[in-house]
Amino acid sequence: MLNPYAVLKVAPKATPLEIKAAYHRRARETHPDHGGDAAQFAAVRQAYATLADDDRREAWVREYRRAAAEKNVLVCPACFAWQRIADPACDACGERRPAQGAARRAKPLPPRIEKLKSDLLERLGDAAIDVGARLGDEIADMTISTVNQTIDRLAEKLGRPGRRKS
Repeated sequence: MLNPYAVLKVAPKATPLEIKAAYHRRARETHPDHGGDAAQFAAVRQAYATLADDDRREAWVREYRRAAAEKNVLVCPACFAWQRIADPACDACGERRPAQGAARRAKPLPPRIEKLKSDLLERLGDAAIDVGARLGDEIADMTISTVNQTIDRLAEKLGRPGRRKS
C-alpha cells in the first residue's frame, strides 16, 4: 500500500506548507521531462492529493491502519512505515517503540531521594512566590510613578496646579 509520507519524504506531523514544498521538490525530481520515472511521478502526485485533502488523508490513515492490522504489523508513529511487532525500532526511521504494558512502569524512588525531591520542590515553590511578589511590588511602584508623572504633565498643560510634592 502506498505510503504518501514516504513518497513525499515528510513526517506525519508536517504542515500543509511543508507538504506542498515537499511535493514540488519530489515532482521536480521524478518528472519524466527532467529524467525521472513516470510511475514515480504518478505516485508523487497521488501522495500529494492524499495529504493535501484532510478528508482523503483521514480515510487513507484508517485504511492504512486496517491493512496493517490485517498483516499483523504496527504503524510507526514517526514515519508511518509498517514494522514487525517483534522489532523494538522502526526499520525505516529508527524510531524506538515504547515498551508495552506493565514492563514500562517507572520504578519508585528510594525514600531518601523522594524526600530530597519533595524538599527541592517546596523550596522552588517558595522562591517562585517570593520572585512573583517582588515583581508585583516593582510593577505597582512603576505604575504609580507613571500615573503621577502623567497627572503632573496634564495639569501643567491645562495650567492648573499639580499634585503637591512631598
